[in-house]
Amino acid sequence: EFKRAYELSGEPSILLNGGLVQVELGRPVEAVEALDRLLANPTGVSQFHLNRARQVREEQMTRIGKLSVMSNAPAQVEIDNLAVGQTPLGQPVAVASGIRLLTVVAPGMIPVRQEVSITGGQTTNISITLMPAQGALAQLVVRSILPGADVLVDGKLVGRTPLPASVALP
Repeated sequence: EFKRAYELSGEPSILLNGGLVQVELGRPVEAVEALDRLLANPTGVSQFHLNRARQVREEQMTRIGKLSVMSNAPAQVEIDNLAVGQTPLGQPVAVASGIRLLTVVAPGMIPVRQEVSITGGQTTNISITLMPAQGALAQLVVRSILPGADVLVDGKLVGRTPLPASVALP
C-alpha cells in the first residue's frame, strides 16, 4: 500500500513509513530500497525524520548479504521461491541474512535446491552444477492454508508455503 501511495502522490515521507513497515516485516533489502529512495530526494522531509531514515538504513544494511550464483548452464535463480534472475547474474543479489532456500532451474536439467547461509555484509559465492534430466520432470503442486511450512521431498527442503508455483522434480 505504501508503494502504491508513493507512486500516486510522490510524497517522500511515505517512503519512510514504507521502509519502517518493511523493517517490521523482517525485509531489510526492501527497507533499504525505500529509505534510499527517500534519502535521494528528501524534499519536504524534516531533519528529524531524515536522521531516523539514515539510522534505520544503517541498521538494516548489517542484515543484508550478497549472493553470487554461477551455473554450468543458463538457469533461473530463485531465492526463497522468488525468481531473482538468470545465470550468469550480472552482479550479486542483495539478500536478507540467514538461511535461504536457493533454487536453480534450467530446461532439460534436474533442478538444484539447497539451503544457503547468508551473512550480513558479506558476499556468498555458490557454484551449481546442473545435471541433464533423464526423462520428463514431474510437477508437484502444494496447497496449504498454513504459511511458512517446510515442504520436503525425500527429506530435502524444496520450498515453504505458500509455494508460488509448482515444484519440478525428477
